[in-house]
Amino acid sequence: MATPQLSPGVLVREVDLTVGRADNVLDNIGAIAGPFPIGPVDYPIDISTEQDLINVFGKPLSTDSQYEYWMSASSYLSYGGVLKVVRTDGSTLNNANAGVGAASTSALKIENYDDYTNNHSDGTNFTYAAKNPGTWANNLKVCFIDNLADQTIGIATTNPSNVGATIGFGVTTALTNIALAGSGTTSLFNGYLKGIITGVTTDATNGNSTINVRIVSRVSSGNTETLIDYAENSSTASYSTSSSLRFVNNSGINTGTSASSPITPSTVVDWYGQQTLGLTNSQFIGSRLHQNQLQTNIHLIELVKMMLFILQLLMTKEQLREIREQLLKNL
Repeated sequence: MATPQLSPGVLVREVDLTVGRADNVLDNIGAIAGPFPIGPVDYPIDISTEQDLINVFGKPLSTDSQYEYWMSASSYLSYGGVLKVVRTDGSTLNNANAGVGAASTSALKIENYDDYTNNHSDGTNFTYAAKNPGTWANNLKVCFIDNLADQTIGIATTNPSNVGATIGFGVTTALTNIALAGSGTTSLFNGYLKGIITGVTTDATNGNSTINVRIVSRVSSGNTETLIDYAENSSTASYSTSSSLRFVNNSGINTGTSASSPITPSTVVDWYGQQTLGLTNSQFIGSRLHQNQLQTNIHLIELVKMMLFILQLLMTKEQLREIREQLLKNL
């Protein structure tokens, strides 16, 4: 099979005839090192297209004639093959970061992932740092949500402490004949679900008080405790409006009015779902869209594509262009 080349050249290949075929082996591998604006430092990355070069090492810049290195790499890639690209180090290179007890530390350089794991993974002079050195990350902002609670539970009272709801106290609900999924089997569980109160909000006027709760464990009737993770809408790993809550003090004794009469939640919501990020910048870079939102966007795009295809069969180019522009404005 012929190997495509965009310009005249000589390609030397060793063909093993014992396998009964000639495989298309890629022999043109090059290398370049340059002062690219982003990317890992002193670490070779295999680049096969110009788009990969942009994604990993950034666009060409006029600073220090950096564009000359970029254009050399781009020119090589246009003829096919793989280019091993290395971003060179510099004495003034540092990582943008959020320091400890200060806005930032000026003495932080994390060259690449290996450098991070070997020398900086346990660093105490920064809280967050950009993945790679350079001024590209100077204006990045980090917003995070801590693990304060799993659920926010509404309790109809003007005095939460009177019913036994106090920060640091436990909260339990009985689990009777609840099916637990195992490895290829299920079993019936009897015992109680255990959590801890991490926050209390008092509504002394209308009695719409709430408590924030972390799910901790399940305790069997035989007093065997198993640590668990919270699972939304799970009958075995979350509370619901049908739960009967009792509050337990630090001595393990049911406390408040819940000791004699369990409390039925008025509302139960996922704590994470109620959190918001107070961003002021115009762009948001996150891990991913919510699954429902992502599916909705995909379906909308597919619907627009179908509509445009049908319209192509029925309308003139001018009419189609006007409709396309209107659709894009409404997305």
